[in-house]
Amino acid sequence: MGKAQKNNLTKICLIAAGIMLAVIVGSVISACVLKGREEKFESFAPDVEIQNVLPDNITDEMLSECIIDEEKGSFSAAEFRAESHDLLGVQQNGDETLVYLQSLCEGFNDPYNMSCGRSGPCVLTFVKNDGEFKLTEYWTPRDGAGYKRSINEKFPEKLWEGAMDTQSTIEERTESNKNKAKYYFETKNSQS
Repeated sequence: MGKAQKNNLTKICLIAAGIMLAVIVGSVISACVLKGREEKFESFAPDVEIQNVLPDNITDEMLSECIIDEEKGSFSAAEFRAESHDLLGVQQNGDETLVYLQSLCEGFNDPYNMSCGRSGPCVLTFVKNDGEFKLTEYWTPRDGAGYKRSINEKFPEKLWEGAMDTQSTIEERTESNKNKAKYYFETKNSQS
């Protein structure tokens, strides 16, 4: 091997070693930063009671409409969108209300086949102004490795288990959405 080739090989090895060192240092720093964070973050007020009923002026229909509206970009190809949910809890503090749900939002192009959907926990934040509730935030957890951590950061600890359990009532929510789609398409077809 000639001197020029050895110099090139040395440069390549030094560059590769530098890249590997940067990756290792970055990983160590990230791990330290993440480890330093508390696993539990009280997103609202830890001393605010969790209720199991919706406040006056917030209905299940209103929650479904808000979720469908927030998810409309994900379901733009669907002719009809349906949402069904289970109430996990409600926290109220002054004029602010957080509603914790397990939600299933689906899009349909015919009454029997779901074309797109999203299932999982979500939090809707409302602010009461002149007696009316206005949605100010629609939250869903991060995907992938940050999924559980993001739930733990947003949901009160008492609701973690329900937020992580996406399957226990999925059949009921799926059936409810199918019935809504069937009703929509039957009504549409009878008016044609």
